[in-house]
Amino acid sequence: FMHVWDSVKAQGIWRQTDWTIKVDPDCVFFPARFRAFVTRTSQDQIPGPLIPAGPVFLNNCKYGMHGPLEAVSREGMTTFLQNLDDCEDIRQAAMDIFPGGMPAGMRERDHAFGEDQFLRRCLIQLNVKMVNEFESLLSEKFACVERPKDCGGTKVAFHAYKTTEDWMKCHAFTESKGSWPAVQSTSGASTASTYASGASGAGGYGAASAAGYGASAQAPAAQ
Repeated sequence: FMHVWDSVKAQGIWRQTDWTIKVDPDCVFFPARFRAFVTRTSQDQIPGPLIPAGPVFLNNCKYGMHGPLEAVSREGMTTFLQNLDDCEDIRQAAMDIFPGGMPAGMRERDHAFGEDQFLRRCLIQLNVKMVNEFESLLSEKFACVERPKDCGGTKVAFHAYKTTEDWMKCHAFTESKGSWPAVQSTSGASTASTYASGASGAGGYGAASAAGYGASAQAPAAQ
């Protein structure tokens, strides 16, 4: 996954957008919901903490950011991509590379982990602020705590739908019967844009695609 982040950095598309988003193929993601979510100025209609300006990333699970949907602000991406070398210790732990031997007493969960844990641990080590958004960001069938019966919740994305048929059914259900408030735009709208990328990685973990999928739209300015 380090090669992917190197490619993302080299392409530079992330500099042109407010958010960089990694989405797994089995995650049903609604960009318009995300834009409304990150630019809202009230918690009345869409629950969860308001998102501060600056270098931040969104935590979608009480056990730590879960890989199907990873969202990092432009300032957070700047910090991350310009300081990847400062996370070499985390990369080595993820890959089970210990030149001097595995440290004594290292917990099982602190090595041989996936790209989502690498990103989360690296961002925290680089002092990028984590914003807990459990209530509205991700509906998760298997991990975390929630066990939704369908894709009708007030969520930005839904996981995991691993066949094309299941993915399309979830998307259609959300479009026809899903719950999402009609958030009104505030005055003085500005461009809020996203760079989303998605590809399945080895071992079931997701990794951002070097090619990616770009999208932008008019939305209220982030506060």
